Amino acid sequence: MRSLPLIISVFVVALLVSGCTEHTNPSTEIVGGDPTGDLIGTVAVISHRGQTLTDSSGVTVRCDGTNFSATSDASGNWVIHNLPTRTYSITFSKPGCYSWTDHSFSYTGGVVSRYRWQLSGSSLVTIGEYPEFTVTIDAIIMPHEEYSDSAKKLVPKAGFLFGHTSNNTPNSTALSTYIVVSSNSALNIEDPTTYDTVVTSVSYQSNVPHDTSINFSKQFTFGTSIFKRYAPGQIVYFRAYPVVGDPAVNTMLSDFDEKTATSRANGYGKTASNILSAEMK
Repeated sequence: MRSLPLIISVFVVALLVSGCTEHTNPSTEIVGGDPTGDLIGTVAVISHRGQTLTDSSGVTVRCDGTNFSATSDASGNWVIHNLPTRTYSITFSKPGCYSWTDHSFSYTGGVVSRYRWQLSGSSLVTIGEYPEFTVTIDAIIMPHEEYSDSAKKLVPKAGFLFGHTSNNTPNSTALSTYIVVSSNSALNIEDPTTYDTVVTSVSYQSNVPHDTSINFSKQFTFGTSIFKRYAPGQIVYFRAYPVVGDPAVNTMLSDFDEKTATSRANGYGKTASNILSAEMK
């Protein structure tokens, strides 16, 4: 009979240990009939020179309109616990850096899930410091038709935008520009009512071992949809914004959302170029 309390004590301790072990497992429960779970992911922070920083801590990952959020560690890892099953708008942000937003991420709980951008399948989100270099538009040639003596007819000619960057343009990294186009002269990339479209320039890169100014250009083919809305003789205005990175490679930069006046990564420099105009041919 003396052994009975000992047996009971051992049984109680076993229950307590078992309960503690369960809490180390991924957080799952049922909310409104749908399971919750843990959403994990990784984010990288890029410097204004286009280099990945060794410390990616301090990035806030927030499910917009909710209380669910997380903060990345130095390796860029983050986790949101007990996230209910539903579709979220998720924003990645850090003071002094541009943000990135996935406006429609479908999450299903019940298991530990790694975040992936559903448009590209990428599991690594990249945000970065704002570019510090600036851009200037030097000249614009509108696409047009020109009579050819050899062909004895009008032939299409491409248009071009020519520009250059400031002397502090970082070397050894891919760069580009957002170009806003409109019949409105008060162009502002952060106000969608002031422009008709946004295009990206061809990526350009400095191969010299020091910061320097770089010449760049953007070709507009004849008949491109960019200019179909403008009538011959109408004045069209252009303005440019610097970008660190190549939108052709980093789809997080190229996916510009004109309805919200930002790309999912609004990583353009806050100092806009001059505004230049040209007459539609």
